[in-house]
Amino acid sequence: MIQCPYCKGEGRVNKKNKDGTLYYKCKSCKKNFRGQEETLSKDIELPGFHPDSQENRMCASGEWDGSEFGNMPPSLEDILDKFKVDRSVFEVEKYVVNEWPMGYKKADGTAASHILYQCKVWLARIAPIDFKIPAPPVISLVVRPDKKKPKVSLARVVKGVFACDFHIGYSRDMKTGSLVPYHDRQAIDIMMNIAKNDNVDVVVLGGDVVDMAEFTNKFPRTPDQFFTVRPALIEVKWLLTRMRLLLPNTDIIWIEGNHDLRLRRCLLDNQISAYDLMSHDEHWPLVSLPNALQLDEIDIEWIGEYPDNEYWLNENLRCVHGGLSRTKSGQTAYEHVRDSKCSTLFGHIHRQEMVADTSHHHSGPKEYQAACPGMMGFPARVPANTAKHNWQQGFFRVDVVSGNGPFSLRQIEIRNGNSLYGGVIVSGRDYVEELRADSGWTSFAE
Repeated sequence: MIQCPYCKGEGRVNKKNKDGTLYYKCKSCKKNFRGQEETLSKDIELPGFHPDSQENRMCASGEWDGSEFGNMPPSLEDILDKFKVDRSVFEVEKYVVNEWPMGYKKADGTAASHILYQCKVWLARIAPIDFKIPAPPVISLVVRPDKKKPKVSLARVVKGVFACDFHIGYSRDMKTGSLVPYHDRQAIDIMMNIAKNDNVDVVVLGGDVVDMAEFTNKFPRTPDQFFTVRPALIEVKWLLTRMRLLLPNTDIIWIEGNHDLRLRRCLLDNQISAYDLMSHDEHWPLVSLPNALQLDEIDIEWIGEYPDNEYWLNENLRCVHGGLSRTKSGQTAYEHVRDSKCSTLFGHIHRQEMVADTSHHHSGPKEYQAACPGMMGFPARVPANTAKHNWQQGFFRVDVVSGNGPFSLRQIEIRNGNSLYGGVIVSGRDYVEELRADSGWTSFAE
């Protein structure tokens, strides 16, 4: 048993870092703490569990309402009973229990919440089945020349979403105190529903997820922009938790953008002595978005160090936030493809652009693309130098073949909270009522 350093209660594994470090959550006081490093190798993908399966190793996975276990984390015995595992046939290699609160509205309109548990258990047969390949029968053949059969590619196709420039933030109504959002909740809802419907493997948030208008000197700051960062972080954490529950097996990547960097730059400008302070586990800077939002707890991968950060979907397609911004349509994408000599998905300019370029080398022609899907915020609300913008809303659905494979992009355009996808009109929903109920902040406005 792992003992909690705060209350001496029993801890359970909550997360395992890539370096092998285990993070635990106390069953009694619910606090998180770091445990000792483990030398287990990385998990490999195993087939799902079925009692009649002939596999020697399997992984069972499921989600249940906390009320089924008395609102307490399920024990290993509970999990095995749920999956109907025969203990005389299988032994447990390891198991994981993840816990999330889920808000909902009662019939009388009041807010409430309940606990969801995601359980995984890795099983191995006590007596492995010995698979023997039968010898092929001996057949007399007359060999004739034949046409070559086409090669069948076994490379994996990765389905993904690339969305950027949400600019989650607000303008505060000075009369009512209401927080009028820069971001478009209906557009975000469309993106999440398409990702869920297509069962994507990865969602890349391409930077500027938050706006943080009050932490910059680039634009004149007005009174309505102050004291808006705290509610913005509350909504971001609520959204990311909802995304994780909606997409439990999807990789979610957050690439830091220039607006996301404003919190750290504010420290450099105003309190540089606090810049290097670290969290208690030395994992993230104390004053930073991944620490403030506890991204590790909801398994969100943070890629910092803007503007040099990038994420590669395969060997031929990278994702960045970007720092280039040119006035005319197509110019920014052209400079990306000209300068980087690789295919790039980027954000920052809030404008839909796509440029292709063919370079000729000794080995033959090489094609590159650079593309920006637009923004997820309201073009008319996000603070800027001018009132009229050449900005559009949208995101990409991306399919890539792993390794040195090809890719395809689908531009998902959003207009007035609606999108046409796969021949169907997808309408976004404003989730503000759920957000108010779960957070207790009634000042969130539509």
